[in-house]
Amino acid sequence: MSTRVKIDADAVAKLQKLGDKYVADVVLPKITTHAKRIVPVDSGDLRDSIHPEVSDEGMFVVADEEYAAHVELGTSKMAAQPFLRPALYTNL
Repeated sequence: MSTRVKIDADAVAKLQKLGDKYVADVVLPKITTHAKRIVPVDSGDLRDSIHPEVSDEGMFVVADEEYAAHVELGTSKMAAQPFLRPALYTNL
């Protein structure tokens, strides 16, 4: 199970102005690097699972560890420690 972050309409408008190639080649790697830098690290597995993904569905920064959503969004027993959303919005 992977975790993806949806980008709001204003952010989409900014990205569309930049162009798909620029976003894929420049913006996604910057977001990925930033997310890896700020993600909480225990074993390093979550950090190592973060990668950019470009498909027919769109462009994503993905965290593939099963517990990624729990870290990003929190649980009833654990506070959220967002890393994907801050990385996204810092690099737009």
